[in-house]
Amino acid sequence: MIRRFILLVLLSVLLPAAASAQRIDSPYRFVEHGQSVGAFAGYVSTGQNPLELGPKSAAMFGARYSIRISGPLKAEATIGYMPTTRDAFAVDTLSGDEKNRAFLAEADAEMLSATAALRFDITGARTWHRLQPFVLAGGGVVVDLASLTEEEEDLPVDDRYDFGTSFAGELGAGIELYLSDRLTLRADARDVFWKLPTPAGFVLAAERGELSRSEWVSNWVMSAGISLHF
Repeated sequence: MIRRFILLVLLSVLLPAAASAQRIDSPYRFVEHGQSVGAFAGYVSTGQNPLELGPKSAAMFGARYSIRISGPLKAEATIGYMPTTRDAFAVDTLSGDEKNRAFLAEADAEMLSATAALRFDITGARTWHRLQPFVLAGGGVVVDLASLTEEEEDLPVDDRYDFGTSFAGELGAGIELYLSDRLTLRADARDVFWKLPTPAGFVLAAERGELSRSEWVSNWVMSAGISLHF
């Protein structure tokens, strides 16, 4: 009787320990929620054309919505706002400036962008140690909401700079950290490219072929934000 009792005690101790030793905790966790909304802030290092007429580098902030399409693929929409400035110039072929320009004033620029992108989660619909790296590609529009300065209003129409509305494409990568099943932190880097126009007056004042009426430039965006998943 005593031997049986001792044997039962040993089995009760050893069997759970053996089962525990055989269990391997996975670093992967499935993501249960397929949609998210969030806010972000970041910095945009803008590109310039030869005349340096475009918006200057500045901070950006905005909002984002995403929805899972299937497996590792998500669709996301982003709205960003970048209040900044730009230099306003007049055409002046007598100034001695090699770019035939004369500085007028520092003008406001209010860049509003709206883009849609496809995001590919490298770990699929799950995280690795609560991390979810991704790459994305998309496009949309960007527009300058600011008005011309008083100095620019006095210029001939062909000499006025007007950013107008441009197509904006983007390529990027980032990583999302799951603080919980619903709350995440996100950081990403993107190359957003748009077209800068050149006023006709500057094109005519330059040597033949030196300037084009528009030019594509890359704008590097670094941002971080927080998202709520549901």
